[in-house]
Formats: sequence, structure tokens, C-alpha cells
Amino acid sequence: MLFFGVLGMKLKSVYSSLTLSSASEIERRRILRFSGVDERAGRVRTVLLSADPEEGFVACLSFVVRTHHGGEPADPWEIPNSA
Repeated sequence: MLFFGVLGMKLKSVYSSLTLSSASEIERRRILRFSGVDERAGRVRTVLLSADPEEGFVACLSFVVRTHHGGEPADPWEIPNSA
């Protein structure tokens, strides 16, 4: 995963497994406040790096997810969906 225009992040040094998901609207507002970004900034993407936003997130302008053959279906922002 490559992030571009990173405005804020909170990351752990080690993840036992990595689960990517889009932040809910409530989580998104909290992440943007943490990052010092106006909550109305529609272009900012907020990505959770685990099921728990306390475990890691990135607020950025864009990103690229590269998966290998046989990966899970992805949402409109190319974040794999859990089935």
C-alpha cells in the first residue's frame, strides 16, 4: 500500500496481521480532528489498518493498494472487503 499526501497517521511498529478498511463517518471525523484537518475536507481519505482505529490509521489524499492474484474483492477505494 502506498499513501500520497499523508496528512496524519497513527501506526504501530508491528502488526500480527493487517486488515484494511475505510473509516466510518464517526471514525473519519475523529481521525481528521487528530490530524488537524478540517472535518469537511471531502477529498481526504481515511484508512483503518485494523478493525480498531486505536491500532492504526492513515489520513491521506490518495493511495494505491496492490494485491496479488486471488485477492479479495475491493471497495471503490480499492480497499479489500472482508467477506
